[in-house]
Parts: sequence; structure tokens; C-alpha cells
Amino acid sequence: MTEEYRATDAELERPLGKVAFIDPDHEFGTSVGKNTAKLLKRTTLNSWRQVDSPPNGAMNKSNKFSDEVRERAVRGQANVFPTFPPAALAGTLRPIMYKILSPIGTEIEIPENAAQNSTTFDLTDLPAAKRYYEENGYVVVRGVVDQALCDSIRSAFEKTVKPYPGYIYRQATANPEKNRINEYGFVMNSLLNLQSLNDVEFAPLKKLAIKTFSSTPVKDITREIFAEDGKLVQSMYFEGNSETWPHQDTYYLDSERIGTMLACWYALEDIDAGAGRFFVVPRSHRIDMVKNGKNFDVAFNHGQYKELVKKILSEQQLEFRAPFLQKGDVLIWNAKTIHGSLRTTRPQFSRSSLTSHFIPASHRFLQFQSKIKPLNLREFDGMLFHCPKDMERLSSRVVLGIETTFPKTFQMAKKLAIKAVVK
Repeated sequence: MTEEYRATDAELERPLGKVAFIDPDHEFGTSVGKNTAKLLKRTTLNSWRQVDSPPNGAMNKSNKFSDEVRERAVRGQANVFPTFPPAALAGTLRPIMYKILSPIGTEIEIPENAAQNSTTFDLTDLPAAKRYYEENGYVVVRGVVDQALCDSIRSAFEKTVKPYPGYIYRQATANPEKNRINEYGFVMNSLLNLQSLNDVEFAPLKKLAIKTFSSTPVKDITREIFAEDGKLVQSMYFEGNSETWPHQDTYYLDSERIGTMLACWYALEDIDAGAGRFFVVPRSHRIDMVKNGKNFDVAFNHGQYKELVKKILSEQQLEFRAPFLQKGDVLIWNAKTIHGSLRTTRPQFSRSSLTSHFIPASHRFLQFQSKIKPLNLREFDGMLFHCPKDMERLSSRVVLGIETTFPKTFQMAKKLAIKAVVK
């Protein structure tokens, strides 16, 4: 649901008079009194901007704005704000949302700004956030990460990862790859397990990511939901959008008690609606899907699993939500909640973000819904972190060398090993 905009008392008390309006399609004109009210009946509050007292020369004889004022208004440099005559503000008006195609090709609307979000919470109301999470399979908590820390993490990524010429394990494939950088300078193949990075090349980024994951607010969130401490089992870093397919995390990893794991998506910048927003499917954590195995195993039939998820989304006409996340906000979702990222329609914007996956400290780790996997645990700032393929270990660096020297052979061996587990 979308929050409705309601006029403030100050807005209602503004006098009537001649005002100039700019619409989003950049068509210019003037409206007075009743005409304004009629105009607003067919639009919405955020679809128009009001400019008070246009400067001399702003309007030409045909009642059109000059090019200069037009450009200033489009850039937001004119005195613009959503205030209208009282007749137009009786009742409520729904803000305009951003229209985009969902992963199954349906048109959906997502918020352009925080005011258009549905329910969100802050750190002072975690019990209510937990109830919302349990009901919907996700929740947004505002202001979890200090914005200065967000900036430092992005700076560390820019200085350590971007210029690095070697191989790093990646989220989409779990294989070591070199950076793939697009025309806008964004790394498109996101990182996997920052806690396992080598201190020699990546210490600044690694330390800041660990600081974020083990911060007091994150510990408070995991403790509220788990009723005990959590331990981190996976992390990622995104900059460009690789369009993650709709999926449930439990297909790949979870607690031994399926559906217990939670994950966090941390916005390191304000995430634009066209940058490839993170989306969730509310209440989809109640859906029991086919297990990882047989004709739907991740090793050789991953594509069939992806198509099955899309089929369920389509047949059940499930809702997509992609909240606007400001820098420092965190979206938390359940291991069984269907989620992914929307397509990119504004490629000039990045979507810098972290993710982390937690299970209760007392639980064992389940991989591919089939195998209890021992964890390589290290403690950072009072929290346990699983560090798979820890580049601080010589053995892990040797494995990385083999993987990058014989990639096809190693990847086929890995697939056969997974198939043996999930058969």
C-alpha cells in the first residue's frame, strides 16, 4: 500500500491567486482559482510543481515559460514545492509512482522517494518491525548504518576493488572472476563474502564491511528476530545491477531449520528507481517450493528452477514491492521470501549496497537444502563470521590458483560434487 499525501494546515491557508505550474512532461501554462482545482482532479500532487511569483521575463506572450526558467525548474533550481489552492486539497491525493516492468513482464509501480514507501520502521520500534517481518516476509528499517560509514565503504571499494587486476569470488556464479566494468564505470559482477577477502589488497573495505555487519543496530535486529545472537554465513557487495533473478535464498542456503535464516540489504546510497531496485514479494515466505534436487538441482537444472519461480509469480499474481531505500536504510527479508532485482532503466545510476545473511548462533548451516556444512568461523567485534575460501589461508589461495588456471575442469568437478549431494 502507498501512503497518501495530506495537505498541512499551512498549505491549506495559502491564498488563492495566479500561479504558474510546471508539469512532468515540461508543458507550461498558467491556471487561476477554479481552473486549478479542475486541473488537479485529473492529476496527482507530485505530478505538478508550483512556481510562486515568476521573475520578470519568465513568461512570454503565449503564456509559455522562457527556456531559462524551464531549465531551472527542471533542474529543481526554481522555487518549486507541492502547494495548491484549498479547493484542490480537499481530501487526499496519491503520489505518482515510477512505472517499470516486473521480472515476469507485468507493469508495476514503485516509489521514487521515501514519502511514497509503504510501512517502514526505525530502530526504536524493533518489536513492531519483527511483527511486520513475520507477517510479510520482509521489513524496512531506516537509519541502521551511519551515512558517513556508507560513504567510507563506497570510497574503500573505489580504491581497492576497482583498480584490482586479479580474480575475486563473485556473487552470481560463486566463481573467481576479474572485474567487469560497464560504460558508466560500475563493477557489474558483484563480490561474494567480503569477510574472506585478503587483508593485503582489501583491508579497508573488509574492515568497514565487518564493522557494518557486526554493528550494534544489526546485532539488535538479528537478536530481536532470532531471540538469540546471530552469526553471519554470507555477504556480498553490489555496485552495478546484474539483474538478480527471482528466487528464495533457502534453495541455496539456510539454517538447518528451513526458513529461519534472514538476510539484510544495506543501501550505501539513495537507490534510484531505475537503478535496478531490490524487490521482494510480500508473504511469499509462506510458499513451499520444490526442493533443490532431481529435475530442479542447482548444478545442472538451475534454469528450470528459475522458470518455476516465474511461473508461480505469474499464476498466483503475486505482488512486487521495491521500496525506496535512502543511504543507511536496511531491508531485511526471510530465507523463503521471493526476491531479486528489477531491470535497469536508468543505467547512469549505481546501486551501491551490501548484503549479509545470518542464522541463529545455535543453528547449523544447511547448503542446497541437503547438506549440513561445517563453518569456518572467525569472531569479529563480538559476532561469529563464516569465512569460506578465506584468502588469509594459504590453502584457499592455492585453490583460487587452481580454479583460475583450470576453470572449466574445476567448475565441472564442482557441479558433479553438488549433484552427488542434492540427488
